[in-house]
Amino acid sequence: MNIVKGNYIKVLLALLVAIAPVLVLDYRPSGAQSSPSSTPAVNQTNNAFNQLKKSRDELKASLDKFKEAIKKAVKDKKLNGIDSQEVTAKIAALKTAKTDFFKSETSAQSKETATQIDEAIAAISQVIDPLNQGLTKTNEDKIAQVQRYLKLDKKDQTKGKFSEPPNKKGYGDFGDATQGAIDTFLTDEFGKLDNAINQLENLSAEKPTVNSDKPTGASKEKTASDNNSSNWFPLFAAALFGAILGSIASIFGAEFFRRRSQIPTQQTPPKTQESQSTESSQIKYLNARIDSLTTNGKTDSGRIENLENQIRRLQGEVIALSHSGSSNVTSTSWEINPTPSPYQNPISLPFDDPQAYSAVSYETNTPQASQTPQLVDIYNHNPRSLSGKAIEVGETEESINNRRLSGNQLAILENKRGGSYWIIKEDSIDYMLPKQNLKINEYNYSTVEVLFECRNYDANYSDYKLVKPARVQMVSGGTWQLQERGIIEFY
Repeated sequence: MNIVKGNYIKVLLALLVAIAPVLVLDYRPSGAQSSPSSTPAVNQTNNAFNQLKKSRDELKASLDKFKEAIKKAVKDKKLNGIDSQEVTAKIAALKTAKTDFFKSETSAQSKETATQIDEAIAAISQVIDPLNQGLTKTNEDKIAQVQRYLKLDKKDQTKGKFSEPPNKKGYGDFGDATQGAIDTFLTDEFGKLDNAINQLENLSAEKPTVNSDKPTGASKEKTASDNNSSNWFPLFAAALFGAILGSIASIFGAEFFRRRSQIPTQQTPPKTQESQSTESSQIKYLNARIDSLTTNGKTDSGRIENLENQIRRLQGEVIALSHSGSSNVTSTSWEINPTPSPYQNPISLPFDDPQAYSAVSYETNTPQASQTPQLVDIYNHNPRSLSGKAIEVGETEESINNRRLSGNQLAILENKRGGSYWIIKEDSIDYMLPKQNLKINEYNYSTVEVLFECRNYDANYSDYKLVKPARVQMVSGGTWQLQERGIIEFY
């Protein structure tokens, strides 16, 4: 009997070994088809964007080197040997990288960003290209071209802002005023370029993955036909495979239970007195830990309840002062008093009613409350939800140039697609906020700082929150003038 059973098992195992490779190699799920992977295209796009960022970084290094060189040359009065040819080469490389990247980027948002990049590159080239031949008298016509582009007017000589040149033309010599204007202009324009490329990176992060390898109608029909004609064999092989496994399992299972029934039952040895004592000690220890944790939990609950009472008391004082028309809250109003508050029920602050805060002001030693707490809270937690009612704006070129020359004029903003700021109207007041995902760095900080007080700014910090929006006033259709700076805080 054992010999027959052994031969039967050998036959089943031989069939199993013969069928298993066929199942593994031949079977494909219904509807499966060979299609070219989209991975190479994705990798190509990623490589193109990485090359774009590399070209941007190389242009930044070249611009920094050029600005430092002209600053030193003016200071030492040695203008020979200084030119902008290296920067021109880096601009050409950036244009090539940008063209390669946008071969596979056709969305409307990407096209807008491409326009911003082109505008920034064109502005930088207006200053860089004329200086390829140097800064000396032999190139005075080109130097004068740059000076006129930067609007360094001859009349400003008397104000000490454009002291060169001394010749009758009023243009052509390269000195402190020209060097300073070029430095500021190149920093601002590269900041716009850098911000546009960062927007491209944000758009790529938000883009959903799309499967472009969907079969056409003809390929679907062919695939369905192939599947219908070949699905019978995997099903048959799978059924046979299961039958073989079931037979083998039945044989081994019967043998296992037969042998198990022949083994005498072993009695579990009784616990010794020593093991019982060890278990008892462990139980006592665990009970003590539970009691300790319970006591600590009650203590923590008491502390939390005390803090809640203090918060309720402070909320009540704020509400009471706002209703009584008090104009100031002294610093002593914020001291912590361990005495339980008479306000036993939670009091909700009127976040939906900005007028409730207008009657309360604070001294310099207390934090200033925003007049638009709901707008600030929404911006800091979900700025995307504001984009539907926001107007995109940016500072006008005329405003930037006037500020660069005089330094004391209020900024003028205009409706501009792809602008760096939002204007949102609340209660008949126009508020201005930084646009969602606006990166603030060393290149655009000087511009942003005109519109917002930048608390705790550090070049190493990239995250910030809105403390108070700026206020603007419309001066004409599509144009606003800054009335009051906002506040942002870096962390």
